[in-house]
Amino acid sequence: MEKENIETKPDWRKKIMGSTWISNNVPFCLYVSFLAVVYIFKGHYTETTIKNINKINLELKDLQYEYKTISSDLMFQNKHSEVVKKVASMGLKEFPYPPMRLKKTENSTNN
Repeated sequence: MEKENIETKPDWRKKIMGSTWISNNVPFCLYVSFLAVVYIFKGHYTETTIKNINKINLELKDLQYEYKTISSDLMFQNKHSEVVKKVASMGLKEFPYPPMRLKKTENSTNN
């Protein structure tokens, strides 16, 4: 009679704890584990890509500022007054008269 009083595990607990349930679900567990690894990898890869994009954007801004600075310096150096100052040290002077235009006349013939 004592055997009747001993609590036995319910049927569902036997299935879960038994080796048949585990062995039947190993492929599914491996599949879920694989998906979790892929999900984690994708998250890390995305974060790395975003960090690289931000780094390249900062580099691009720095290069744009440098381009604008160099471009404005070059434009300043190419001004007429600046060119005159630079060539004065070589002994060159600005011509005091404006340039003359030459026009071709139709009366002149080249035979």
